[in-house]
Amino acid sequence: MNSGARKWLQNERAPRQSRLRQQDIGLKTHLDQLDLQISKLQLDLGTTSGEALDSDSRPSSGTRAP
Repeated sequence: MNSGARKWLQNERAPRQSRLRQQDIGLKTHLDQLDLQISKLQLDLGTTSGEALDSDSRPSSGTRAP
């Protein structure tokens, strides 16, 4: 391949690689946001289930209330 053809090929690849990098950054950012949301939901679930157990004053199904 001559130097002109090599330069042309490099120029053709550069914008494509730049677009791919921008897409990668966008996807990484989106994944990071989703990961943070999942972590918050897991924390909320842990808090909610603990609160529900503490605040549930109903008798268990095997006992009767007086």
